[in-house]
Amino acid sequence: MNMEDFARESRRLSQADYSAYDEERVLVRELLRSAAELGEAILKKRNIPKDIPYDDVAKMYNDICGYKLPRVRRLSASRKRHIKARFVEGYTIDDFGELFSTTVSSPFLCGENSRSWVANFDWLIEPGNMIKVLEGNYNARNGSNSAEHSYDLEMFDTFALNNTPKIGE
Repeated sequence: MNMEDFARESRRLSQADYSAYDEERVLVRELLRSAAELGEAILKKRNIPKDIPYDDVAKMYNDICGYKLPRVRRLSASRKRHIKARFVEGYTIDDFGELFSTTVSSPFLCGENSRSWVANFDWLIEPGNMIKVLEGNYNARNGSNSAEHSYDLEMFDTFALNNTPKIGE
């Protein structure tokens, strides 16, 4: 193959490659557009707000919990992901309000525990923690502190004596 034939063949291949590349770009664009439309349809069907109210959630937390718990100063990408995930799971802005109100009424979550541990915004918006707080797992117990227990020592002694294997049996 001489130099002229080589150059002609190179140009032909380059144009063919560019056409294939152009077709791929069009297909990728169409796929992305379809995926975006599908995503919007799913959000609409689930009644998930198109614009997640990240700032409203953070402001609500600071307004309700800010005097007892560490305040939110910035909404990081991780925090936004967690907030959005809770909306996708079906929680509403009212659920966040209930979460924060329940939190400040819980002595345990506000540091009255053996370790003086305090719940913070990040802990509250974690998937497993939000539901536990909303279900009342950390509500104050009337009449007794959760750290204190009442035991019937006589019943324990009787149980231990009757259920301990004897040596040689």
